[in-house]
Amino acid sequence: MSTNQLSNEINLIDSLECLKDNLLFEEDPYHHFSTSLAERIGLREAIVLHKLDLLLNESTDEAEGYKWIRKSYANWKEDFPFWTESAIKRTFQKLEKHGYIIATSKFNELLMDNTKWFRIDYDKVGEALL
Repeated sequence: MSTNQLSNEINLIDSLECLKDNLLFEEDPYHHFSTSLAERIGLREAIVLHKLDLLLNESTDEAEGYKWIRKSYANWKEDFPFWTESAIKRTFQKLEKHGYIIATSKFNELLMDNTKWFRIDYDKVGEALL
């Protein structure tokens, strides 16, 4: 094998590795989740909790001593384009029903505002992992 052929082969391998990394792992680095949590509460629920946790860490909305994320279910579709709005709503409602998240609209200033404020009950999530 000539030096030129070897160089071309190495470049091809490097290009394929870069392509694989970009397509599989760097498309959206925010969608990772705890597999242990997914086993206990469900895949969608674990994905939502992970995303909510990331957003809460960046949030500047605070009320009652907690950070909150303020979004409508339609707005969550931007974060989860692979789910229908009704699937998103069901997932959030399940998380709320089981106490993993707290959701409210009491902080909205306008009655016609259809957003909800969301936060995680980290104690409850911790219990699910025990």
